[in-house]
Amino acid sequence: TPVAVPVPPRSGPLPPHRPPIPSAHTHTHTHTRRTTLPLLIPLFMGLFWHTIKANRSLFLALVFCWIGDWLLLFDANHILQILSVSSYLLAQFLFIESLLKRIRWFTPAAFMMGVLFFGAYLIVFFSNIYAYLGDMKFIGLAYGFTLSFLGCLTIMRFFQQPSWQRFSLFLGVLLFSGRDVMLTYNKYYFKFDYFVIGIVLFYSLALYLIVRYFDQVKALPLAEKKGVLEID
Repeated sequence: TPVAVPVPPRSGPLPPHRPPIPSAHTHTHTHTRRTTLPLLIPLFMGLFWHTIKANRSLFLALVFCWIGDWLLLFDANHILQILSVSSYLLAQFLFIESLLKRIRWFTPAAFMMGVLFFGAYLIVFFSNIYAYLGDMKFIGLAYGFTLSFLGCLTIMRFFQQPSWQRFSLFLGVLLFSGRDVMLTYNKYYFKFDYFVIGIVLFYSLALYLIVRYFDQVKALPLAEKKGVLEID
């Protein structure tokens, strides 16, 4: 009687994911994403131009997002891929600058709630994808920590004085981060445009919520003006 021999567990890193076979339907969705993304920033600039033109940091942040969107069309080129991520990184710094102008005080406890949320988010994400990033590890970490810092500020701001406007800003940053997660998995894990419609939807909603927040609070006093209650 044959005896079953147990197979020892596989050691070492998991094998790379085998991408699915592209179909005509998938190519159509990919073309839709590539032609739609560069149009979003001009659309929102047109809708909220009266707000954007008065907020230099917000204007430059959207310009760098737009540059990143165009460079993303040619991300098969490694240099352009690095420039695309760098452009989005600069945009995040400018979003942070624009938000800091509205922050009157720093609340460590509320900020730590953001650190716990986005810290856990980063740990789960990078534990799955970090090994696949290759020489993009450093800039990927820099971008992830910068976007997470922006997210921590939005959570801190919400718990300082809860309002729908502040929650919508947090939600916009979270959706922006979700879009980046889908782009990263497409590029480095699946090596295939697996998430297509989700990227467009998340990016569109993220931009709308972030720009809409600054549009709603544009008439309120900035942080450097003292003695005025924040109501945004």
